[in-house]
Amino acid sequence: VFVHGLGGDKLSTWQSSKSEESFWPAWLGEELPHAAIYSLGYEASPSAWLGNAMPLSDRATNILASLVAEELGARPLIWVCHSLGGLVVKKILQHAAIQNQTAWKCFVENTRAVVFLSTPHAGARLADYVSLLGKVLRTTPAIKDLQANDAHLRELSQWYRNNAQNLNIETHVFFEKQDTAGVRIVDESSADPGISGVIPVPMDDDHFSTCKPIDRAALVYKSIYHLVSRYATPKPTHSAQSNAFTDASAKPTIDGRPARFFVSYRRRAEPDARLALYLVERLRASGCEVFIDREMLVGTDWSARIDERIAWCDYLVVLLSQESVSSEMVQAEVRRAHHAGQKAGRSKILPIRIAYTGALGYELDGHIGKLQHVLWQSDVDDSRIADEILRASGSDGTLRDSIVVAPIPDSGAINRPEPKADMRLLRELLDTPGSVLDSDNAFYIRREPDVRLEEWAKGKARTVVIKAPNQSGKSSLLRRYLAQCLAAGKKVAFIDLMMFGSVKSLNLPEFAKQFAEVLMSELDIQGIETPAFIHSLNLTNFINDQILPRVDGPLVIAIDELDRPIGSSWQEDFYIALRGWDANRTNPKTKGRWGRVDLAFAIATDPTMLIESGFTSPFNVPPVVLRSFTRAALDEFNTSYDQMLSGQALDRLYDLLRGHAYLTPLAFYRLVYDETTFDALCDDAAKEYGPFGDHLRSKLDRLYTAGLIDAMREIVFNGKVPGNDRRLFYRLEAVGLVRDNAGSIVASNGVYHRFFKAVL
Repeated sequence: VFVHGLGGDKLSTWQSSKSEESFWPAWLGEELPHAAIYSLGYEASPSAWLGNAMPLSDRATNILASLVAEELGARPLIWVCHSLGGLVVKKILQHAAIQNQTAWKCFVENTRAVVFLSTPHAGARLADYVSLLGKVLRTTPAIKDLQANDAHLRELSQWYRNNAQNLNIETHVFFEKQDTAGVRIVDESSADPGISGVIPVPMDDDHFSTCKPIDRAALVYKSIYHLVSRYATPKPTHSAQSNAFTDASAKPTIDGRPARFFVSYRRRAEPDARLALYLVERLRASGCEVFIDREMLVGTDWSARIDERIAWCDYLVVLLSQESVSSEMVQAEVRRAHHAGQKAGRSKILPIRIAYTGALGYELDGHIGKLQHVLWQSDVDDSRIADEILRASGSDGTLRDSIVVAPIPDSGAINRPEPKADMRLLRELLDTPGSVLDSDNAFYIRREPDVRLEEWAKGKARTVVIKAPNQSGKSSLLRRYLAQCLAAGKKVAFIDLMMFGSVKSLNLPEFAKQFAEVLMSELDIQGIETPAFIHSLNLTNFINDQILPRVDGPLVIAIDELDRPIGSSWQEDFYIALRGWDANRTNPKTKGRWGRVDLAFAIATDPTMLIESGFTSPFNVPPVVLRSFTRAALDEFNTSYDQMLSGQALDRLYDLLRGHAYLTPLAFYRLVYDETTFDALCDDAAKEYGPFGDHLRSKLDRLYTAGLIDAMREIVFNGKVPGNDRRLFYRLEAVGLVRDNAGSIVASNGVYHRFFKAVL
């Protein structure tokens, strides 16, 4: 679609002479018969373009209605715009993206590229541009209306700059190097849209001739021809051998409508991102409807949008590589598709292995470990993978046995440093396991609590409570403490409540039965029938009467993710039982059995939240608080990574992350394996698709899910929680997002502050 600017029209803008043969959009139509070429005509006289008759916003609405009437938008879309026509196109895309109009969404979702010919983007210079253009065109006072809208137009340019790459829109820029009537209207600085990787191309033309190539050898024509030709190709057909679809009439359909796909992948991983885009194009070319996260805008309610699209899709295609299997967002999307499939029989999962046959991890293995899958090994497999996905959507929703790889091992080592903290999701979601470090992991960084717990492991029975926000290493610290207990000759029963699934969906008898069975399994006790646990006291009596008499010597009962029952109907019953176990150790009637029992708990929430009545902690001991890494710990990281950073860089990294126990090692990992520079990592740290983007989007998603988004917004903008509700602070502190800074509640580090301030 060609869009002219101020003072132009649908024909003469694109003609180098008065001859109709010089109308070069027609040349594209001749050479690319599979492309539909349109030239948009609209009122653009200087006296009315931005006047009361049709302001820019109204003009965009008017054009969108015209495009709908012409039934455009269903195919890949490229815009070619001259001068201020670029502002029209940006406004069209902004309207299509943010207005709640279903008929408009396709125009932003299907836009593949925008070509700007002498379009001013630098908002601060728009007034200068308008003044120069006014001298050339000798325009009416309507130009002043444009100047009056200068701030609005700067905002429009900022919106496009922030969203073009997220929407997977290519941006191409050309600008003039010759003066027009003695003035340079758009120079390189004004033409630059400020998008990473987009380089404005200078032309030996003036402002009006940049859009008028004189022949097909001209740079502008050849560049746009090659751009359009990448999309304007015949729809792919497949041989009879592939048993796929040979023409448009054989589109995959479900209940008489096009099949719907959700493509799940890790955006920062390669070749995952490239293959994902290829599959999107192939599936759409085959008549399918496809959702991919690149088409989501900054500030979108991630949780609601992902839930909506997963419920909408028939198939979730998940690309599984060494990088993506650890992605929190990929795990969340697979988990949601799994649950949607159980409830409604939709969202079938089609796993694609990307040159990776290693372990999937606990959660992914539970959801898709037994599903048939296909293996991609190189670019030559692109078409085969697309064919197989189409075949699955047209058959029984499974992949072919003939290209399923050999059984995948349940475990396997990945030859790279692992993060030094749990990879836990917000506790409100309750069903995703985390990653903890082995007790002998070489990358583990010791902190002050390590020394204390090593001594306690050798001593008398006690209750140990490890408190730290999620992703701070509390589970790793608990495991190391238990290793020391074993070394001291104590028996250990480790119970991870994360493994219980959705704890809050259980009732007390169901939970207590699972708890007792896991405890007996840990202690290798067999042949005991579990009774009906009507009350938490039944569980205490069962442990006292049936389990402890069968265990000789000191015993440690350790519970990880202790705060998972919060919000259940039996929350207080369970925590009061734990308080009873702690008290039994000193009770003269019970200490004979309980006096040799250590209790060890890992928790993210403040203990006062466990028993709501009276805000009473269930434990009579102060918790061991595991804090973020100190600045000195960064020197240890740096030593592990061969002193890659200078002291000044470490200072900057500490200021940015404040020793966050997951993001700090992740920063070192990115520097090593992504081959990025330290400056680029710091500059892009808070971006939605930057080095920490997967983690940040996951946090945003879960804030929406947990209903904490308003509380986080109030904190980053006003330094307090709504209504000064301390419980909201505890919930956000538990997941590591906020901290108390001398009475002011702030984001826990600079990355969180910048990210949430930008998206909220």
